[in-house]
Amino acid sequence: AQLCLQFLRKHNLGRANFIPLEKMKKGAHDRAVETPEGAPRLFDLISPHKHDIAPALFLAIGNTLVAPDLETATRWAYEYGKRWRVVTMDGKLIETSGTMSGGGNS
Repeated sequence: AQLCLQFLRKHNLGRANFIPLEKMKKGAHDRAVETPEGAPRLFDLISPHKHDIAPALFLAIGNTLVAPDLETATRWAYEYGKRWRVVTMDGKLIETSGTMSGGGNS
């Protein structure tokens, strides 16, 4: 990570974040989670080729749910006593804070 940061500085390529895999907590990504209506978690739908990156992947996406449409995503995000981060199949995202993002040309 230090060499990468030096390279970025030297070539004025901007900023980046690095996750030291050996320092990551193990196990959080393996815990069973009860989701609204049995919703799939994005993490469970991804199969990394290298299992040792799973904790870093979980750090990035957490318990994000995948919904088929915005109506379902909204229901899952707000109506189950806990706020959920939900992404739709077409890329709209509802954060636990309530903000929503999406758009584009389609």
